[in-house]
Amino acid sequence: KNTSISTIRLSCKRLECKEGRTRKHHVLSTLLSGIKENTSIESIEIEDTDISHELANSLSQLCARKQSLKNIAMIQCQFIGSGLAILFLGMQHSQSIRNVIFQSCDLGNQGDGGGGLQPASSSFNVE
Repeated sequence: KNTSISTIRLSCKRLECKEGRTRKHHVLSTLLSGIKENTSIESIEIEDTDISHELANSLSQLCARKQSLKNIAMIQCQFIGSGLAILFLGMQHSQSIRNVIFQSCDLGNQGDGGGGLQPASSSFNVE
């Protein structure tokens, strides 16, 4: 029987791997690759995760290709290096994303003089 999933929540908080963060990112990247094939998912929530270059690239590809995806929420995530820029590169090609939420995230040093951008909560609605 086919089922329809509209929201998926991924969290590294409880994902413990003997190999460490690299393995966690590989597991999440693999999950995101599988999600690309599901046509019913409209919302993705990623919580308590370090968003590295590799993981941001997987998210970026998902955003660019998944036409049903409307909402993305990042909760207590930390962007490492170019992670945020890579994510936005994928989002700019999406015609379907309407809401992006960054809640209690560390956006890293994104050209702010090295102090880091750490808003308590930010959300963006696209009309």
